[in-house]
Amino acid sequence: MSWADLRKEYALQGLAEADLAADPFAQFQSWLDQAIAAELPEPNAMLLATATPDDAQAILSHKVRPLTEADVAIEAGKRNFARFGCAGCHGTELEGGLANPNAQGGQVPSLLHLSDDYTKDEILAVIRNGRASPLENASGPTPPLYMPAWKSLLSDEDIHQVVEFLWSRQQKAKAGW
Repeated sequence: MSWADLRKEYALQGLAEADLAADPFAQFQSWLDQAIAAELPEPNAMLLATATPDDAQAILSHKVRPLTEADVAIEAGKRNFARFGCAGCHGTELEGGLANPNAQGGQVPSLLHLSDDYTKDEILAVIRNGRASPLENASGPTPPLYMPAWKSLLSDEDIHQVVEFLWSRQQKAKAGW
């Protein structure tokens, strides 16, 4: 099967909100079952994108939506997060989980819920000034990993961009459609 044939197959059926399952996990299972039944290569390699009717019209008419200042800052922050090594401890998906013995929780924390406990200004301060890992056991050894201070290495603009990227990835407390 050629790529062109695959594209034609995708265009055979539209997607209407009325046809969606109420449970998003059930919906994804349905789509996976359809992909397997169609014998598509790598059926688990799915992508879900959302677009407004205006977005769809712009795409179809080949009009590119310019990036907003916020979009530019988020993309720059994402690059900075990778370039400055943040992903080495916090993970490429901000999931954390790297072992950090005697740190509270025993690992580098996830950054996916920062906005639940901190303001942007507090996170800016942590990135600028660094932070020791909170101890699990006060009489135990110092955890080997800690948040270093970046104020002498990164510009304020770089730090703000990283924070904008982090805020763009914050997971909602209650997920839904």
